[in-house]
Amino acid sequence: HVLNNGPRSRHESRTEQWPRSTPEHAWKAPRPPGMLFPFPSFPMHSGPPSQFLIDMRKWMCLMLLLQSAVCILRFALADIWAGFIMMIIVGFGWYAWYQTMSMTFICYWGLIGLIHGVFDLVHLIDFEVKSRMPMFSKRAPFSYNVHAAARLLEPIVMLLGSLFAFYLYRYDQPDSVYERIASAETRSSESRPLSGSRSGGNYGLGGQGFSTFQGQGHKLGGQPSH
Repeated sequence: HVLNNGPRSRHESRTEQWPRSTPEHAWKAPRPPGMLFPFPSFPMHSGPPSQFLIDMRKWMCLMLLLQSAVCILRFALADIWAGFIMMIIVGFGWYAWYQTMSMTFICYWGLIGLIHGVFDLVHLIDFEVKSRMPMFSKRAPFSYNVHAAARLLEPIVMLLGSLFAFYLYRYDQPDSVYERIASAETRSSESRPLSGSRSGGNYGLGGQGFSTFQGQGHKLGGQPSH
């Protein structure tokens, strides 16, 4: 046999120069960017509300009335910008209440109210730190005390509304404590008539006895005996 030690082909020389496709040199797909804040998605409103939301509807109405009163006070004190922003937030709440407790708009109402309430709280702290006057004073005119009350009440009602919205979101889940208690009460109320009918006699038979088989038996394929 004659050994061929001559020049190799161009394809063979390129194959030896490049490293083989090992796991170290394999191409890796870039990972998708993760969320900066992993907040859960807002629930979409579909179907009738739960019994828990129906029970909480009157309390949400009371919370919205308090926020609306503070919003009107803001406009009355010529604080147009703060009153306008608060009016939009309260509008989300009233729309959620009008749509039979829409959980989607309840979450919008709570989240925007939380942001606005935090900014109002920071603004209140900044104003009181830089002010030489106390928050309320008997010597000050009436308008001064009213403005101070409005600055104090706005972050309070906004943060309380956000806390109430979170309470509705938390306990409206299918596996919440409220739903488990309600389902347990429903099952116990459904089992009470059945247990009472068993103790009083057979259900639907007026207390009469029930016999499973009656009459004379016959063999399969045989003639009936007279």
